[in-house]
Amino acid sequence: MQRGPEFGEDVDIFRPERWLEADAEPDRRRKMEKTVDIIFGSGRWACLGKSIVYIELNKIFFEVWTHSQGSGQHIPPVLTLNRSKAPS
Repeated sequence: MQRGPEFGEDVDIFRPERWLEADAEPDRRRKMEKTVDIIFGSGRWACLGKSIVYIELNKIFFEVWTHSQGSGQHIPPVLTLNRSKAPS
């Protein structure tokens, strides 16, 4: 299902940054989101684990952020929101 042309030619490679690249092409981004929505489903037929996945992702992000703030170590950002400024 996630091997459609809207995901790019390198669909066999784990590349989460493809979602950031799709921001420049709103139609492609919309198609990608629609495909993912089909996978999780909605309404009565929604995936029961969807909310658990979101909770666990939030916990992971929080833990990584918390440990990077208190340890004195600099963990480079995985995603940068401001694409015009390079991460330091």
